[in-house]
Amino acid sequence: MNLLILSGIALILIGMLFMAAGLMRRTGQEPEKTHVEGGGVIFIGPVPIIFGSNPRIALIIAVIAVVLMLMAIVYLIM
Repeated sequence: MNLLILSGIALILIGMLFMAAGLMRRTGQEPEKTHVEGGGVIFIGPVPIIFGSNPRIALIIAVIAVVLMLMAIVYLIM
């Protein structure tokens, strides 16, 4: 099996485990006020569209976008 496919499947399973653990941890507790921050990036061709709930999150997402673009370039060259 291709190493890239295997690592993708492993990451999906790890994500599911984290979600299940988070749900089990919250079961039976009183709801508390939380502050959620988030952001994302959408690639349209070579142009990334970056958004976030505050400038700090947008900066972190921008760094992740640059890393992803570099990884894609290296992958295409090889």
